[in-house]
Amino acid sequence: MGWERCALLQPADLIAYENFKIIERKHAGEKAPKFMELLLDLDSIGGRGVEITREGIKEINAKQTGESRRALYGNARIWKPQARR
Repeated sequence: MGWERCALLQPADLIAYENFKIIERKHAGEKAPKFMELLLDLDSIGGRGVEITREGIKEINAKQTGESRRALYGNARIWKPQARR
């Protein structure tokens, strides 16, 4: 079920998306939006983000088999696994 049909997933999806945008803004030298700073400072929500460096991705890839890499990136929706020919 996606966020479109599940009201409980909508706030979680918003927070995940905004966290992604925070990393993009960080690389552009911009600050996070004030509402996200306030939201993540709440005791009832909180959260943290981790940025994986290019070297970290290379290390992860080196330790994966082709099948596990496809599963990892497919589940993360980073890329669509290619069909075997």
